[in-house]
Amino acid sequence: MGAPGALPEKRGAERPAEVFGPVGAGARRWSGKDQFGAGGEKMSGKDVKRVVQYFYSIPEMARILREEQREVEDVYDTLKAAAGGEVGHGGGSPGRPVEMAASRAVDKGAWERAGEIGVKLEVLEGDAAAVRTCLDGLCGRYKRVLEMRHRFGYSWGKISVTLGVPDSTARNWYHKAVLCLGEALEDVPMADELVGRASRARTT
Repeated sequence: MGAPGALPEKRGAERPAEVFGPVGAGARRWSGKDQFGAGGEKMSGKDVKRVVQYFYSIPEMARILREEQREVEDVYDTLKAAAGGEVGHGGGSPGRPVEMAASRAVDKGAWERAGEIGVKLEVLEGDAAAVRTCLDGLCGRYKRVLEMRHRFGYSWGKISVTLGVPDSTARNWYHKAVLCLGEALEDVPMADELVGRASRARTT
């Protein structure tokens, strides 16, 4: 995305652990029903901007989660190997200290945590794909002005200079980009959940 030449990354990710709320089989619903789309409310410009900011935070959030997942799985595999491959299955001599420690680790939910992280990664990947599809439907200048503003945090002056247009034109493109993207996001399945996760990401 963006123009040729490397644009500097502006910011780090939000803390992924607080984006989802309680996670069981999936992310918690933000509201009781889909509020956007046919017959529903229009997505506000504020919500659209939150979703865009969230989208650009997803790669780093996913990286942090994958690191945690690898650490949890490494601990589990190490304990399992030390216990003779019978962690969590009642094999071996339960009185041996290593096996007891491994069993306690499993009881505390180390493996369950790895699975929970997997669910969160799936949610992030789905959100990224949905928002990317909507962004790809925008014209190039709209897509680029959103990226400059929300991914790299450029000032309006810098955006104007980079695009080679007056400040007022850059702002107009941005406003139209938000409107067009909002219309596209309203058609995303369970758009209210997406907005909810984006809102939590912006407040952590």
